[in-house]
Order: sequence, then structure tokens, then C-alpha cells
Amino acid sequence: MTPSLSSVAQRAESRMGPIIRRCGSSRLEIGSQSRVWVHRLKQMPGTSIIIGEGSLVSARIACERAEARVSIGDGTFIGGSLLSAASEIEVGSGVLISSGCVLMDHDSHSLSWQLRKDDARSWAVGKKNWYDVNMSRLVIEDHAWI
Repeated sequence: MTPSLSSVAQRAESRMGPIIRRCGSSRLEIGSQSRVWVHRLKQMPGTSIIIGEGSLVSARIACERAEARVSIGDGTFIGGSLLSAASEIEVGSGVLISSGCVLMDHDSHSLSWQLRKDDARSWAVGKKNWYDVNMSRLVIEDHAWI
């Protein structure tokens, strides 16, 4: 039985070479010499999470929509934080992100009450309408400190 992407990421440590896993159309890649402790991993069909070489990641990572992507460069540290991507989050190389940070490339809900009034009912049955939610690619440049 092949482990799920979530179980692989929860305890991944790549000492020799990269770890590359596919589950359906989703992809998880962890570069060599990286350590990853994912507290929660959410992937949907067609999503991609790529972590570069020599990085330390302790985070919750959520790909909220099909085709969402999260990429983390080489030699990057992310403390106990949340990365929530509906489109794309790109974290550069040599970046330091402290614990408690929330990085999102979307507003989560429509800004209009008329468009979000049924959100809770939809979530109760496992649906999310992203049609009226603002989203934009989020880029954290190389060597940033957050």
C-alpha cells in the first residue's frame, strides 16, 4: 500500500536525495537535506507542493483549489505557520519565516455579504464556491525575513 502524500510529508526527512510522491494528479516533492514536519497537509487533484534542498519546514500547508501550487526554495526555514494557496504561493530561497505567520494568496470569502451569505451552509456539505473570491499569486522574494 502506497502512503498518502499527507503521511509522507508529516515525517519527511530527505538525507540522500529528493523525495518525490504522486497521488493521482497531485505532486509532493521534497529536496535533499530538507526536513519537513507538516501539521496538516491538504491537497486536491492537480495540486503541487515543492520544497527545495536544505529547507526546514514546520507548517500547515493547504492547497485549497485544484491546480493550486506551493513552492519553497532552497535553504528556507518556515516555523509553525500556515500557507494557504488557492492559486500559487512561492517562497524564495534563504527565507526565514517565524512561527505564527499566515500566508494566503486569497481573501477566503467574497467581500460582498450577498455573495458569501450561504458560505457556512455550503461548507457543511463539503462545498466551497471560489468564483467570487479575490486571489492573486503570492511571492516572497529570496532572503526575506518575516
